[in-house]
Amino acid sequence: GKESSGTEARSICEAFRNAMEDERQELSDMAAKAEIYPFLDAVKPWAEKAKAMAKKDNSYLLTQLDSFKEDWLDAEEDLLTPLKQFLNGNQKKVYDAVKAFAAKYSDEFSSLPGEQLQPITELLESSTPYAGGLIPKANNAQTALEQKLQEQLKAAREAAEASLEQQEIQLKSGSDFQALTSEQQGQVLQACAAAKADLESATKPSAVTLRLNRYRDTDKPKQLAQIAKLAAPSGGAGGDAKPEFKVVPASSLQPNCTLSQITNAQELEQWLSAVKQAAEAELNQGHRISL
Repeated sequence: GKESSGTEARSICEAFRNAMEDERQELSDMAAKAEIYPFLDAVKPWAEKAKAMAKKDNSYLLTQLDSFKEDWLDAEEDLLTPLKQFLNGNQKKVYDAVKAFAAKYSDEFSSLPGEQLQPITELLESSTPYAGGLIPKANNAQTALEQKLQEQLKAAREAAEASLEQQEIQLKSGSDFQALTSEQQGQVLQACAAAKADLESATKPSAVTLRLNRYRDTDKPKQLAQIAKLAAPSGGAGGDAKPEFKVVPASSLQPNCTLSQITNAQELEQWLSAVKQAAEAELNQGHRISL
């Protein structure tokens, strides 16, 4: 009868409120991850709607539910269900891997082909990363780029190691170095060994280049200053103090030259003259220049 029908209606309303509260909790948890996954911002208004519906009284639900359900079912189909499947399935794992790859290698991207990077950029900038086949495209792009980066890393490491080896040979061939004891030579060459180890453990081409530059611009000048100090005679009057030497890298010289390139012999002479003046300015201060 009527009473049974009313009880059933109240029961349905209560079940709906409970379902909306569960949905609010799930959507709120999803929305809380929007800082990591910006596209989850789209869930926030639906979490608020679920929260509001969970508090509606029976009379409202019995008269207004049909209009709400239509919008809600559309949202479930077009947005909420795809996002839930994304977060709970393999798509999220691929997305996270692509995002981690982009974060790790972003400083390498300028040396990579733009068309190969596009699938990764499109995925990470998309508000619907679960749609349009973006996930598999980005996954394939990542695999190809990882291979390319490994090739670049290998080439950069081989070139850097060859350069470092050449610079170590230069050090060892100097008469000041050869005059040192074996123990002193070992102390000087520790910087070479550290640079070699860093080159071997580098995981990115740019890291290889930066480490080689750091050796050339910082470590080698220090080695040369160390060699000069070790080879220098002690201070007079029985003192043990040895002079300090400042060695500047040739790359730090600042020639006063407005040329942007050298295209003929006259410009070459202009450039060499400017370099000579910059080098002489350092030598006049008692500095040495590392090559």
